[in-house]
Amino acid sequence: MGSVNGMIPAPCINSVLVTSALNFLDPFDRVTEYLPWRQGMTLHACVPPVLNVPAELDVVPVLNGRLLTLHEAECVTLLPCDSVTWAVVPRGGGGGGGKNPIATVAMLAVVVGAMAFGPALGGPLAAMWNSSALATGAPFLTNAMASTLGTGLILGIGGGVVSMLSNPVIPAAAALGGVSSAAAAMDESPTYGWNPANPTSNGRPVAVALGTCTLVRPFKMAQFVTTDGDKQYLNMLFACSEGGDEGEVTVSDVRIEGNPPENYEGVQVVISPGTADQDVIPAFADAVFERGVSQKLSASRWATVEGNGNNIQGVGFGLSAPSGLWYANEKGGLSKVSVTVEMERAPVDTEDWVALGTVTLTAAQRTAVRRYVQHDSAAGEWRYRARLTAEPPTGSRYSTDVWWEYVHEIVPDDFCYPNTVLVAIKALATDQLSGAAPEVTCTVSRPVAPLPASDGTTVSRSLANPAWAALFLLLHKRFGGRVPASRVLLEEFESAAEWCDAKGISGSLYIDSRMTLKGALELFGTYGRFSVVPRGTRIGCYSDRPAALPDQGFIAGEGNIISGSLGVKAMSVKDRADAIEVTWYHPEQGRKVLTRRSPFYHSMTTRAPITKSETLACCNSFEQAWKYAGYRLNCNRYIMQTLELTASHDAIHVRHGDVLQVPVDSVTYDQSCRVLRVVSATQLRLSKPVRLTGGAAHKLVIRHGDVVHPDTGRELVEEVALQVTGADVETEVVTLAAPLEHTPMEGVVCAIGLVNRRLPWFRVTRIGRSHNGRRAIECLEYAPEVYEDEGEVPAVDEPAFVSTAKGLQLSYMQMEEDGLTKALPHITWRGNAVVWNIFVRRVGGSTTAWRLLGTTKETEYTLRGLANGYIWRIAVTQTMVPGDGAVVDVDVTSDLLTMGTIRPLNSAQPDGSIVPLYTEIDGEIIQIMEAF
Repeated sequence: MGSVNGMIPAPCINSVLVTSALNFLDPFDRVTEYLPWRQGMTLHACVPPVLNVPAELDVVPVLNGRLLTLHEAECVTLLPCDSVTWAVVPRGGGGGGGKNPIATVAMLAVVVGAMAFGPALGGPLAAMWNSSALATGAPFLTNAMASTLGTGLILGIGGGVVSMLSNPVIPAAAALGGVSSAAAAMDESPTYGWNPANPTSNGRPVAVALGTCTLVRPFKMAQFVTTDGDKQYLNMLFACSEGGDEGEVTVSDVRIEGNPPENYEGVQVVISPGTADQDVIPAFADAVFERGVSQKLSASRWATVEGNGNNIQGVGFGLSAPSGLWYANEKGGLSKVSVTVEMERAPVDTEDWVALGTVTLTAAQRTAVRRYVQHDSAAGEWRYRARLTAEPPTGSRYSTDVWWEYVHEIVPDDFCYPNTVLVAIKALATDQLSGAAPEVTCTVSRPVAPLPASDGTTVSRSLANPAWAALFLLLHKRFGGRVPASRVLLEEFESAAEWCDAKGISGSLYIDSRMTLKGALELFGTYGRFSVVPRGTRIGCYSDRPAALPDQGFIAGEGNIISGSLGVKAMSVKDRADAIEVTWYHPEQGRKVLTRRSPFYHSMTTRAPITKSETLACCNSFEQAWKYAGYRLNCNRYIMQTLELTASHDAIHVRHGDVLQVPVDSVTYDQSCRVLRVVSATQLRLSKPVRLTGGAAHKLVIRHGDVVHPDTGRELVEEVALQVTGADVETEVVTLAAPLEHTPMEGVVCAIGLVNRRLPWFRVTRIGRSHNGRRAIECLEYAPEVYEDEGEVPAVDEPAFVSTAKGLQLSYMQMEEDGLTKALPHITWRGNAVVWNIFVRRVGGSTTAWRLLGTTKETEYTLRGLANGYIWRIAVTQTMVPGDGAVVDVDVTSDLLTMGTIRPLNSAQPDGSIVPLYTEIDGEIIQIMEAF
């Protein structure tokens, strides 16, 4: 059963909302239903059918939030839209004896309903896995649950977007370096951020793949060069993801610089499954620390290198004759030449050199000659040196230069890196692969995982569903939250997953940056439209989805709402976003951005349209990104009110995500008089007749001159409903629907007005604890229109709407700048766009992140400020995403860009004139020139 603009349909207006909460151990175990209202309806018509509770407990009625005594329960007559709750309290809670029922119920609210789950779960959640074999790795989730959890309303003031959901606030520990902000963690990600290179810095976390993740840039654990004869090979080892016991994670589509390995000559790829007992990858069984030397050897001096490690048990020498070894003989051919190298080792800070032997390089070739020699040793910290045993012949007919290229320090061991999915690449150095290490990408997939179900079974769940992925992280004992399944409300995650399936929400997430559990849950919850929240000592989950019935009913009155705490506020619309810009990640093209405008875009003439940016790291679909933008625009359009209140009795049963029926009485007190006499507990005689409309609800308000409000210290003002009359009457005696809390004095002022009862629904987004066991509740208006229409998805991807840059070409223009004759790179292209964005990044061995170089409205641009000695990659795009545009490389490694020039050297005179400078050389007057 839905509502229109937060208003309840007509059948509900003529009904009574009845909630039965009879499970003393579980305040969230309840049944809510509407019962048709009829004239003269009493509480007996609302009694639950089963009242099987222990003798130590009482079942008491709560009418519109007010705990009734037994006498009141017998006398009260219900009105339309009343809310009745049957609650279980300890014996004595019915309103007699020496116990304080309100204090008892308030204590239950603290013990049962508002218990923070941090103390109970903090230990397991904080005990992160730290047994990784990777010296450079670390567990990716860092978390320490605090004792207070809650959620906050999402309502931005500048360009804000209203959301029915608010993300869970789960504090993160900084001890392990966790980044609390999910957005900040994603910016640091080599896969989702702006830095496209494979990460290599020590201390990075081992990644976790959830779903099928494409174009990921795995962590480079090791890289070194090996020599086999005259051939050199680049060896690289990458850690792709946390694995499992049965190979749950797979790696495919390994690419080198965007190309499959078969496009290159002599490339081998080995993938380990990530199990606990996986085999050793042969090339990486030992730890090899490579260090460049690049020293030319001679017989007259030693080339010496200081070692780095203190437990080195082997050393490898990489030697080469880059121009070959040859002698140009008299017959026009090449003769063999031999050069012998001797090598020695000594402990650090000593001169106790020990000979390691010699190696002879012999060849008759102009191509490079390479040799690799390895020697074992006792564990220690060493120095190394090498030289030629004799000076080789030299001259124009000889090529005998030998270089010491690199040294390997080796720690032998059988490293298998358990529970880590690895990719090893051995690439032959060719014209295609030479110089700096190439960028490597791959697809990492963990498609399913066995998860517990609410019926006690274990079911294989798809981790493409954000709700199942969130549950997987909560439960995982090695790299997740380590939360016992018994502490998780599995049926709530099942409901959230069902809603994701119904909306077609699926995706993936590659967590390769330092992130907290809170951050990971935020990413999944934002995309899946759910929020993970505490439920007492357990963890639950609620979705932003349509509600057929409210979960609880409140009445805005003195009996339930703490005086002065109720606030129903209209939210400002002037600063709301007019468009949503969503960043999502295409499986093949990477980062993409779409912009969706509301139907009222540009309708406000007093300001420019406001666009709000959202990043969906889990989203791999243009369709889902488009629908998400429509959902957020619907929230902006239809959610107009917020509700804040502080309550006590039946607030025990309120939880995050509940939809509350909150009847708000608007009374026009247009008849005033005085109380002449109290006839009975429910009847008052007034000083003059008042008019009562038949079938309508009225209220009486009395200002007690002899009673002071305990909180404000002012005269207590008490409101009470009048019994509904069957016909229009004018009477001096009025009958109350319930007794007043305080008996009024004769002559006190009172007023009577017609009640206009509104019945909006609100969804609870925050629950906090107030004093005396009370609960502070914050809500957003519930509007079913938010879920009804997210708009038709365009048939084409959004970038097709705007013409991209085509025919991008590079040329050099000779220009005079700063007194220099320069050849500046100049790019031209074709296409239509309001503004073109020019991005630049350095590529090769010193790759940098993309940065915005400039903007232009023309289809040409002169590139300035590019440092010499590098190759620069230029992207021209009409969006803020470099991957959307055309790309060209600019080689700035030569002297082409500065040809140089000569100009006179002048001097400024005191009168402001500029005169040339001259000098005398050998009696000749020569004008002084400066060269560039």
